[in-house]
Amino acid sequence: MSSQIDEQLVQLVTEKVIEAIAAKQAGTLSSTAEIHPPAGTCTGDYSKFTEMKKRSVLQPAAASQQEMFSSPTQHESVLTGFVTARQLDDLYRDGKRDMLVAYEAQLTPLAQDFIKEKQITIKRASSLNSKQAAKLNVQGRWGWWIDGFCPVVQELGGKLQQRIEMISASQTGLQMIEIVQKLERMLCEKDVCGGLIFVPDASRAALYMNKSPHIRAVIGRCAQSLSEAQKQLGPNVVIIEYPYTKGNVIKDLVSQMMRSIPQPQPLVERELQQLTQASVSPRKDCSCGSVA
Repeated sequence: MSSQIDEQLVQLVTEKVIEAIAAKQAGTLSSTAEIHPPAGTCTGDYSKFTEMKKRSVLQPAAASQQEMFSSPTQHESVLTGFVTARQLDDLYRDGKRDMLVAYEAQLTPLAQDFIKEKQITIKRASSLNSKQAAKLNVQGRWGWWIDGFCPVVQELGGKLQQRIEMISASQTGLQMIEIVQKLERMLCEKDVCGGLIFVPDASRAALYMNKSPHIRAVIGRCAQSLSEAQKQLGPNVVIIEYPYTKGNVIKDLVSQMMRSIPQPQPLVERELQQLTQASVSPRKDCSCGSVA
């Protein structure tokens, strides 16, 4: 006997569980909770769920909120962890239309739908002070270079021309060393805060980029892996293999990277320093092919 999973119901249950976890962590969860017995076969009636009124088919979450970086004021609250639609609705009912969420906070799918429906502006709280954040918003330009041609990248470059700086007019990977050197200079001179590199194959670009002392490059394949890399490594360059990456994923990766504030991670820097100090010249009998 096959069973059908109601995606909307699963989505709602997930939302409620996340809210309960957040409430428990905040110490606001009531000691008793209302228990509802199984209702039998689902009829598809979601009228009793306020979050799902006017919804008959679950649509992929695609938030259209305007995101920017901001530093919280003394009396401004910052939403952290998993931000739910219920939290946003409470603030919305209080008259708030601009909401501040932590840099690492994650919006649930229903929260993203709520933002899109209510046209809410989401501000990402940065760890920088207001002067630093303001400077970054003005000067937060990104180095941009592509090896070859991609219509999606070309379209993005046209739309983002006010926020990007071409590293080189050359469109061939034969100039990779020159590209790395130019990007290094641009970072050192504060002309850009990071780089967006589009190549058919990322192996050589990643190797060369990470030889530079001022570049922390990662390969962007999906939003989740890039998010983890941003948390752990604080990269300032993302390398995207455009022939193997769907157009919408390329756009998401670029948007996600340009919303970030690249900052070196102290732990990673210390570990890299330890590796450098621990490195020794290969023994004479070593045949690994390493070059001293």
